[in-house]
Amino acid sequence: MRKLKKGARKVESSARRMRHSGTSESNGNNVSDGPQKINGRFIAHKWLKLGILPVPLVPRGKNPQAGEGWTTLRVTEETIAQYFRKDNNVGGLWGEVSEWVIDIDLDMPESVAAARVLFPPTFCYGRKGNPRSHYLFRVQHAKTLKFALKDLGTIVEIRANGSQSVLPGSIHPTGELYEVYEDKPFKVVSRATLEQQTRMIAAAAVLGYYYDEGSRHDYVHAITGALCRAKWTEEQLFRFMDAIFAAAGSKETDKEQRIRTIKNTIKHFMRGDNVAGWPTLSQFMPGGHLARVKEWLRFNIHEQSEVPDYVDLPVDGNVPKLPPNLLNVPGLVGDLAKWASKTSFTKQPLFDLCVGLMTVSFCSRNRYVVGGNWDTPLQPYFLCLAPTAAGKDSARNAIFNCVKRNGLGDVVFQGFQSYHAMLDLLAQKRMSLWMWDEAARKLQSASRSQGGADYQVLTYLLELYGKASGSVPGLPGRKQAVPPLDHPFFCVFAAAQPTQLMEAITESDVSFGLINRFILLDAGDRMAEPNENRDGTFPSRIEKALKNLAIVNPPRKDGDFVRIQFENWNAALAFEDFAYMCREKSAQGGGFEMWGRSNQNALICAGIVAVGLDPMRPIITESIAQWAIQFISWCSDRWTYRVEQSASRTLVERGSKLVERIIWGVKSLRHRAQGRPMELELIDRGVLPRSFLTRLTRHLRGRELDDVLTNLIQADIIASGDVNGQTCYWAKQLKDG
Repeated sequence: MRKLKKGARKVESSARRMRHSGTSESNGNNVSDGPQKINGRFIAHKWLKLGILPVPLVPRGKNPQAGEGWTTLRVTEETIAQYFRKDNNVGGLWGEVSEWVIDIDLDMPESVAAARVLFPPTFCYGRKGNPRSHYLFRVQHAKTLKFALKDLGTIVEIRANGSQSVLPGSIHPTGELYEVYEDKPFKVVSRATLEQQTRMIAAAAVLGYYYDEGSRHDYVHAITGALCRAKWTEEQLFRFMDAIFAAAGSKETDKEQRIRTIKNTIKHFMRGDNVAGWPTLSQFMPGGHLARVKEWLRFNIHEQSEVPDYVDLPVDGNVPKLPPNLLNVPGLVGDLAKWASKTSFTKQPLFDLCVGLMTVSFCSRNRYVVGGNWDTPLQPYFLCLAPTAAGKDSARNAIFNCVKRNGLGDVVFQGFQSYHAMLDLLAQKRMSLWMWDEAARKLQSASRSQGGADYQVLTYLLELYGKASGSVPGLPGRKQAVPPLDHPFFCVFAAAQPTQLMEAITESDVSFGLINRFILLDAGDRMAEPNENRDGTFPSRIEKALKNLAIVNPPRKDGDFVRIQFENWNAALAFEDFAYMCREKSAQGGGFEMWGRSNQNALICAGIVAVGLDPMRPIITESIAQWAIQFISWCSDRWTYRVEQSASRTLVERGSKLVERIIWGVKSLRHRAQGRPMELELIDRGVLPRSFLTRLTRHLRGRELDDVLTNLIQADIIASGDVNGQTCYWAKQLKDG
């Protein structure tokens, strides 16, 4: 998160006067005592100082005065008088333009009451007719969301990019003044946390609206039973029930009795007794409204029936997880990894380590080679493999942030608008970092047409791997060839989706070399946990260390390099032995061809760590050598496993491997079923609905998918059956397995 301006980090003390700021006849009496007069220019000025971009609204109204162009209006201190009249109401533009301050607009009295229980303290405002109806938070990359029901209207809304709200100091169409109720700093929360809290507020508001005074015991018992079945903790359950009681208001007059009902329901559920649930609640409210409540709370619409009880099988088969000690790297590489872990939106330690390795490599400016018998330049090609929105973008942004601070931002290339422009840049400056965000799609395109431009340019660029200490011929392809690259330096940081990448490998020959130059950092198919405690501060000691890399004396003559030495013979011998093992493995063919360049990758990683420890006199110690060999061995094992997963002799065999992986790892694919609540609870139980499977394998024709499923069932690998009226599949692995 970038450092915020002082005025935007906290609400200044003068904001306490916002409830009356800008009014010329405000004396603290009820607004109905007389007509209110405001100064829209003064109000806009006050909010702009707080970091909120103001927009002029019609007097005593909610609509922007600028018409359709209000979303692009950018008012400054100098232009306030140009856009605002004194009688204008003032709106606030939310989201990125206001440094990610967003508004939670609560439209029902029940949602207002629930919010006071579930939201943390933050800036809050409203008006006499709807007090405390607006909560302001600072939420990076928040999205506008509305929670509404057909008969009840809007319940609560998250207002972010592209939305605005009337701000305190303005006047509601009824004549009521918008006032500040809680003058607190804008609370910083994550997007995931905010959306979860807002969903709970919407659900609590609806349950409070339908709270039945005549059957309070049965109503509370049914809600508690449903939440117990969903494995909510007692703390979560009681807090949510408090929000429902608050939303119910005067309909609940004996809260102590209701708490006893909750405790008794929990006790009976834990004892194995039958307790009520969602079906009981259907008699208190329309079915459509109950379905939306369950959707907001991430429940299935139907009560779960009998489902076979199978273990959650590992997605990654027998491949061992990365030993945690390999993530702890000394020196600048480790410091950058720790910083990246604090700035990332997700917890991806593998990608954080990649940030450290790639940054130190690039900022070393093609001045180092690993000595001994190798002469290997520090030129890594990294491929970060993870599902969509699982942390790859955070790593890419962190690398770019670092190299930009080091003065190298103009030689970083992103996107595919022009390969030849990229080659020209490389030829002119002899240095480039390729931030490759669509690796899987482009590799797949190149592998399908080896005579096309994609294949020609990609193979040329990837062949620069390991050539930074030599010369490379130019690439013909336009009216004249790109000039030869003398001592090129070219790093690649690629990001890909697992399924697409595996399809690219399946359709191409590994020996073509499009793939096996990369160091694979495979985070698996599961979604990463969100990083709730993000900190965007860039440590000054890291910035200083990066600058030290820039002032290392360059070689005396062109073509000379700083040679990274080995601490002793044992450190060098470790790579000799590893090189022999890699050649033996690669000779086995198939997925083992990924081992062909493993020793070179290990040398590169060891050299990068050594430079990060001492850029003036880098030394590869025995401990660094062992770390690099173990780390690259794990990466190569992951490559072999991925290739073996996708390798097949026939279409049915390939489809069988894909479907088997999907069924075994169905829980890890839960995010792909968003918006389809009828499938979510089945997936949470390890059961795969046919409808979900069809979407995930839409490249297979219906007959092909049927053949695959039949083979897997006959081989006793999966089982099938009818669950909740849907055809479902699950892994054939009993608990006693």
